[in-house]
Amino acid sequence: MRGSDFLRFLLTLDGPHRRLAAEASVGLPRLQRRIKIDGLSKTLSAPTYPMSTPVLPEYDVLTGYGAVVNRVAGMRLVRATCLTRSVFLQRWLRSRNTETTLRIGIRTSEGPFAAHAWLEADGRPINDTAENVARYEPIADVALADGALFRAADVG
Repeated sequence: MRGSDFLRFLLTLDGPHRRLAAEASVGLPRLQRRIKIDGLSKTLSAPTYPMSTPVLPEYDVLTGYGAVVNRVAGMRLVRATCLTRSVFLQRWLRSRNTETTLRIGIRTSEGPFAAHAWLEADGRPINDTAENVARYEPIADVALADGALFRAADVG
């Protein structure tokens, strides 16, 4: 997608989605570089600060946010991986007081080995389809809480 296509895409969005798309167009490449340089663990351990009491928007709202980030990530100028998209969206939602879980899974059947990352809220994927993530065996769940990193499997 060229710059003019991105501007046309922005004009199709409402205010909150437009802001997210603009933030993602800058934030995704930065985050992808940060993950490559600092590694995932250090990147995830950087604090994010919620605004107030946690809220969980309607599922359709969350999947709409996921669709916007995925669309921006698919642009020629950005090209962010599933991991970068998921971490970006998790941090963005956390800054708006929505808690989510980053899931990382592997696929050993259906062809060559593959890894995938996606974001879930209440056990449902918000930046991918349930059909696609069902093909992966989850190996890690990562959530952010009170600015601290923890693995959901570690807390029982």
